[in-house]
Amino acid sequence: MDPIIFLDLANELTQLKMYPYFDVAHFIVTGLYLRDDLSTGCHVFSRKHPFACWISFMLSAFAGNILSAFLLGEPIVSSFKSTNHIILATAVRSILFTIRFCL
Repeated sequence: MDPIIFLDLANELTQLKMYPYFDVAHFIVTGLYLRDDLSTGCHVFSRKHPFACWISFMLSAFAGNILSAFLLGEPIVSSFKSTNHIILATAVRSILFTIRFCL
């Protein structure tokens, strides 16, 4: 492969906005693991206890940020500063837990 073509492709990829794509993928995988953990009762639990389901999803989705904030001596709630991340995670959780079939 020609190194110049590879370098041009790399420059194009670095200019793309990757913010929502990787976060959405992370939230989807986290939500699928949470649904799998709840197994067949995932929809019943999410309907019966929506706040507990939301809290467990948020703690699972932001676990890395919470752990790194704790280890760095920063406030643990600093991982929830970004409103965009909270809204995006809430939207992904809502979509995943309203789908009736479990993947």
